[in-house]
Amino acid sequence: MPLLVEYVRTALLCERAAAAMRADGGPITNAGKLSPWFGVSQRAARTLMVLSARLRLNPQSRSHPRSIARQSLRPPSAYDQDLDDDA
Repeated sequence: MPLLVEYVRTALLCERAAAAMRADGGPITNAGKLSPWFGVSQRAARTLMVLSARLRLNPQSRSHPRSIARQSLRPPSAYDQDLDDDA
């Protein structure tokens, strides 16, 4: 539960940073300086990526290493084999 709460908080922070940058004219402000929200956005996005892996929300974290190993040990099907061996 705490990971999920932190994921939601970080997602909201990411949205807030994006809204603040949009209001200031983007990552580079109208004054020509880098927005302070840009760093916040970058750190929040990185945190979201880590938390999504921990919560198993991304496809890479959903696949189990044992099932991947089992798939590689299966003999190839007729569709996987090259049918032009005799040519």
